[in-house]
Amino acid sequence: MQQAVDEAARKARRDSDHWMRQCHRHADRAAAADAKREEGK
Repeated sequence: MQQAVDEAARKARRDSDHWMRQCHRHADRAAAADAKREEGK
């Protein structure tokens, strides 16, 4: 039983790490787009 719990926790942690990376990448892209838009003004 404990092994299943450990595996579930490991998977959840991996998924959340992946989500965080995706989130940061989108935030970086949005920031770059904003900077470019500011230059255009």
